[in-house]
Amino acid sequence: PSVRGFVAEALGMIGDPKAVEPLIQLLDDGDSGVRKAAATGLGSIGDPHAEGALRKAANDGDDEVRYAAEHALEVLARKKDESSSS
Repeated sequence: PSVRGFVAEALGMIGDPKAVEPLIQLLDDGDSGVRKAAATGLGSIGDPHAEGALRKAANDGDDEVRYAAEHALEVLARKKDESSSS
């Protein structure tokens, strides 16, 4: 994986909401591994502001990126359901 991919993974693991915008930008990276890591990171953070970008990434030409984006959207939906039921 590239350095950008490792950075995207690290940002997601840290979970800081400040990482959402940089990760959204990485969803447009030319490297599919970076896009996948960005989608995974956005799912880990769980910020609803990423939903639109993740929906776009769910139509990516790369299967792994699509899967990561779809999974992240599922995580966002669960968090939304949890917050509305409490």
